[in-house]
Amino acid sequence: MSATTMEALEKKVNVLEAELLTIKRSSGAETERKDLNAWDQLETIGAEISKLWKSEKPSWQLISESRR
Repeated sequence: MSATTMEALEKKVNVLEAELLTIKRSSGAETERKDLNAWDQLETIGAEISKLWKSEKPSWQLISESRR
């Protein structure tokens, strides 16, 4: 895998983590990173989702627009 591809995937995972944090904060849940295996699984799932993503817009923007 090229460095550019890895950087793009890392960026998308970071976006997913930020979205998860926002969702947790808005629902009143505390953020914990005790289960590192769960975070590894989240990163794997995020990478798979990013491969299949068909929109130019990030997911948070799509959600925001759907709420309007």
